[in-house]
Order: sequence, then structure tokens, then C-alpha cells
Amino acid sequence: MTKRELINLCLEWPGAIEAYPFDLVTEAPDAWAAVQHEGNKKAFAFISVRKDRLMINLKCNPFEADMWRQAFKDVTPGFHMNKLHWRYRHQKTM
Repeated sequence: MTKRELINLCLEWPGAIEAYPFDLVTEAPDAWAAVQHEGNKKAFAFISVRKDRLMINLKCNPFEADMWRQAFKDVTPGFHMNKLHWRYRHQKTM
């Protein structure tokens, strides 16, 4: 899966929009894409590529985050996020 494919998958949620609040060059592979709710602009996913690894931070409830971490070794507490409400997944893209 590519970064664009992952962003497009997240954009299938009703009212989801794509934003780049942290980067001026949005086409850069390492730019963090934020997928937000259109109405309140709250993000539920952050997507980027770092060191040839596709990464996504997903907002979820603490119970679900713990379940995902126990089930998959690549799911870890959110990168620079509240560890209770965010989970992080990465995979090689190349």
C-alpha cells in the first residue's frame, strides 16, 4: 500500500478531509498528512513515510489500542501522541 492509497482509504469516512498542518511541501514523501473531520477539524489519522516505512497514527479508544498492540508487533503507542488514545502502525513500502 502506498501513502496515497492509505490517505484515500481514510478519506472514505463520511466528512473526512485531507490536510497538511505541519509541512509546507505537501508532496514530500515525509510530509505528515492529517485526515480530519470536516466539521470540527479534529484529526483521526496522521500518515507519513519515514525511512521507507509507511506509518499511520490512528486515534482510537484505549481498550482498542491495547488490543491492537497485543495482536501485532508493529503496532506501538502513537508517535508523539497521547499513548492512551493513539496507535501507530508501520510497514515497509519498498
